[in-house]
Amino acid sequence: MNYPTMWEVREVYGIEVLRDWVAVMIEDLNDFCNVRDKMKSTQKDEAAHIISCEYGHLNIAEVALFFLKVKSGTFGEFYGILDTVRLMSIMKKFMAERMKALASYYDRKEKEDAERERVKREAEAVPPEIARQWIKEGKFSETLSLFLGGSR
Repeated sequence: MNYPTMWEVREVYGIEVLRDWVAVMIEDLNDFCNVRDKMKSTQKDEAAHIISCEYGHLNIAEVALFFLKVKSGTFGEFYGILDTVRLMSIMKKFMAERMKALASYYDRKEKEDAERERVKREAEAVPPEIARQWIKEGKFSETLSLFLGGSR
């Protein structure tokens, strides 16, 4: 599935809609966390601005995944306070984890593609015993003989 990036959401719906959506995610996190000092409205707005600007290349599913992982404690506890700096620090950890996951995915995909290509080439290849028989029967063309190092 191709989910839109935050930049695409901003392009279609405007910056206010994007910031409001991120702010709602932050508000939900703020309400979810059992911390003594919750983020003030201005802090939530600033965090929404930073996330939407600095991480606009993330698609909306990745942003939702970030907040899910924060809520599940993947990146640790808040120890009584949730603020913008702490949230941005957690976002950096998420981005590092994302980079590793993407690198692993693309490495695996590259290996699978290479294996698929190898199997395809093997299926299309002329078996050595048939090639030897063709050589004996003189069925190779002049072009192939040039390819194999002969001359015209």
